[in-house]
Amino acid sequence: MIEKFKKEHNIIIETLMEVEKTGLKGEKSLANLAKAKNLLLEHLTKEDQQLYPFLLGSPDEGIAAIANEFKEEIEAVSPMVLSFFDKYLSNNPEKDVTMDTEGKEEEFKKDFDSLTQLLLARIEKEEEILYPLYRDYLLQSH
Repeated sequence: MIEKFKKEHNIIIETLMEVEKTGLKGEKSLANLAKAKNLLLEHLTKEDQQLYPFLLGSPDEGIAAIANEFKEEIEAVSPMVLSFFDKYLSNNPEKDVTMDTEGKEEEFKKDFDSLTQLLLARIEKEEEILYPLYRDYLLQSH
């Protein structure tokens, strides 16, 4: 499971880097931004369903406390991340999504850089602390 989560992290990062490369204009950037949002939401759902319940159910209060801290942190960060996507992706009945960046290129770049830094820091923290914690606890419990 952890290796799958790490692969998902890599795909999310690669997709965001594609958005950065293609810039704000064009269907490819739009598709990548929408893809990044969907990948991120799917990943967070999987962690909520598969990772956190296992760790939070640990009889070891230290493990449960760390898991709770991570869960609370992502719950606090998620609205900021979703507001970025809501700000720049809008549903359109004629198309699945459109990118709302007209006249907002500098603002988008600033917001995108903040989002990317936030996600990269979170991913690093998960991979260095949370995932090893899961792996160690899984080994102890079997």
